[in-house]
Amino acid sequence: MALQNLVRRSVPFLVQRASPQNVSAISKYMYIASLLDRFQVELVFDVGANTGQFVTSIREIGYRGQIISFEPVREQFEILQAKAKGDAAWRVENFALGAVEQSRDINLTALTVFASFREPVNDETPQFTGKNEVVGAETVEIRRLDKYIEANGLAERMRRAFIKTDTQGFDKDVLEGAGRYLESTAMVMAELSCIPIYKDMPDLIGMLEFFQGKDFKPVAFFPNNHRAADMAAVEFDYLGVNGRFH
Repeated sequence: MALQNLVRRSVPFLVQRASPQNVSAISKYMYIASLLDRFQVELVFDVGANTGQFVTSIREIGYRGQIISFEPVREQFEILQAKAKGDAAWRVENFALGAVEQSRDINLTALTVFASFREPVNDETPQFTGKNEVVGAETVEIRRLDKYIEANGLAERMRRAFIKTDTQGFDKDVLEGAGRYLESTAMVMAELSCIPIYKDMPDLIGMLEFFQGKDFKPVAFFPNNHRAADMAAVEFDYLGVNGRFH
């Protein structure tokens, strides 16, 4: 009760000093910390790592298990690799994950977090103009996660694994590439699109149907970017747990 009172008293301060996005981010990592502990997660797949922002955050909330980060773009990978050198439980890989193993061009963008295999569109999100502008391309390798799991002897660890994917319109491809191992994974986090910012990206309903078909149950949805005109959510971070584990 004392804690609840403290939270209520903090609301006016947060409304005045913090953005809704800040509060959403805090809530997201509180949920992640709780689930990592509940499922005794010991292996995190950080897909679409960029320069390691997600790893920094989960280390800060106390996760000490193994992390494998995947970042295909060479420049960002080199930054990621340098950060990982001081962490013996953090492995980094310089390739993408997807449903089909191939070499493919990835679009490089002005703001590196928008790099994608898909073409950006800003019809409803003009606030991203200039940030997701394509400034080049790089040919990268795409591999399937299930083959990586098997090649590295990780199959028996998937019941205590967490797949986080943030790949700018490619998350469904990543998860399809996990094959049968997705069904034994404890928890997942992926982006769900409400307003498309890339051509031909899966929409929110399609992704929810995909997760339902794999028997994942949503724990929470965290708004991630809003349309400038009316604050409609551009996308949500979906945090879900394996329904087979209840």
